[in-house]
Amino acid sequence: MQKDTIIEIWETGTAAARAFEIRIAVDGEVVMNRRLNPVEAMEAREISSQYASFFSNGKKGKNSYLHLLGESIFRLFFQPGWQELGPKILSGGRLIVVSSIPQILLLPWELLRLPGFEDMADGSSPDFAVLRVPMEGGRPASSSLPAPFLSQPSELRRGPLRMLFFSTNLQHFEEEELSLLKAVQGLDIHLEMGETASFEELKSSIESFQPHLVYLSGEAKLSGEVSGGEARLAFMDPAGKLDLRSAEEIAPVLKSGGVECIIIGGEGNGPDPARELLCQRLAEDLLMAVAWNGTVAPQEIVRSLSQGESADEAIWRTGQRMLKEGLEEKEEKKGAIQAYPFIYAVREPTGLFDPNKKREEIKTRYQELPPMPGMTEGHARGFLDRRKDLLRLYPDLRQGAVNALIITGELGRGKSALANFLARMLAASGYFVLPLGGTAHNPISSARLIEAAGLQLAAAGEYQGLEGTKRLLDSSLPVNERLAVLMELLRSNRILIFWDDLDLEEKTGRISDPHLGELFCQMTKGLHSSRAIISRRSLRMPPFCPVWPETGSWIGSPGQLS
Repeated sequence: MQKDTIIEIWETGTAAARAFEIRIAVDGEVVMNRRLNPVEAMEAREISSQYASFFSNGKKGKNSYLHLLGESIFRLFFQPGWQELGPKILSGGRLIVVSSIPQILLLPWELLRLPGFEDMADGSSPDFAVLRVPMEGGRPASSSLPAPFLSQPSELRRGPLRMLFFSTNLQHFEEEELSLLKAVQGLDIHLEMGETASFEELKSSIESFQPHLVYLSGEAKLSGEVSGGEARLAFMDPAGKLDLRSAEEIAPVLKSGGVECIIIGGEGNGPDPARELLCQRLAEDLLMAVAWNGTVAPQEIVRSLSQGESADEAIWRTGQRMLKEGLEEKEEKKGAIQAYPFIYAVREPTGLFDPNKKREEIKTRYQELPPMPGMTEGHARGFLDRRKDLLRLYPDLRQGAVNALIITGELGRGKSALANFLARMLAASGYFVLPLGGTAHNPISSARLIEAAGLQLAAAGEYQGLEGTKRLLDSSLPVNERLAVLMELLRSNRILIFWDDLDLEEKTGRISDPHLGELFCQMTKGLHSSRAIISRRSLRMPPFCPVWPETGSWIGSPGQLS
């Protein structure tokens, strides 16, 4: 059985003179009680702040300075009682830090330097491991030190390991996804990845997939100071902008889906107070929360987790190696980014699933994309790998940089599915969609367009009583006049024209219906508040109506949009 050294720290004193109470126990026996006076408590806070700021903006740490931090932690917290503590601690085990004070949990306990091990940080020794236990509120001074975990682990679900990965890193999400795909290759893991990295997608994915492990890679932001500030994690909103969400918003989503562990990663630039605070809060509702202060977790961690190994041991073993390698970097190499994990837990860590239970057979899930109402094309059993297209096209359509989008490509390339997905995104942001699909035997025509648009607008409450809708349905009016009415409706409302498989004459490349051709030209020149998405099988467009970027129109093929 491993030995646990538990250091519990809580705040005492007045607002003007904050002090820290310290209690250290080894294997359940209290060995030391001590108070840090306000000056010492301030020094501890400064060490936490210095360590976090040392890596800001991607700066690498000078190892000699990191050694000093480790020595300072020993001097403040362990040295006064070392004569009695030393013989009990030096044999190794887990160092469990229990506190409600964010700056205490943010201290680099892994860098702790113990007498006799001056050339090795506590965290880089194979005999030691560090675990952080966030505790709500201050500890009553009259209580005795119990087991450090607030609750025992709950019953685990069946395997295999189900893992959900989201990245909001716009510059490197493809590299991260590829790295993770390589890491899980050949392992008994069921992996799903987010397509839009939105908070709404996270909620729906967790509800339907019920993952054991959620891995979120992205930017975390902190409002205010570490003490009393609020940390938020960046997701993507429908317009391609950052959508910041707090731990209070994320935690219920994870808990409702039975998630055991969350890993929050970044861009490999060392510890980040915002990421740490998020994990401290999320650990209260899960088996474990891990601030991964580096790039995507390597294969050795994923492999161990997939075999049912205790999550803290699987993650810390690799983190320990990374810390050791970083601390051994030569000074002429400008130090090393300390990309090791901070592990937070309020329950005794276990594996993420029960390997002794009968294995659950999981069928590969797909993001089913049904066609728009009244259309036959655009269905996709698995809508995947279109994130770059969506990130480029949707914000421009939403913000009006592009009014009309023409997607071209050969049969089966996915142009209809991409157009369908974009149309649904615009519908979710408030556009009324007028879908119309063409076939070889029933091509898109002005007559079909007028009939379909009139009936759909008349059935929609907000357009029923409009004079334009009535005139559009007035069959006594000539076609060109009714199309002019439609154009006016488009320019004064938020409507999306969605044509799938617009057909051109094979020899001339023209739209055979002259009225439809004229409307097409007008739409590509400007729709004001409305938008148009058109798919067709050929890049060739009507010669009498060139489409230029300056008109707010865009032509491209799936797979070539980037």
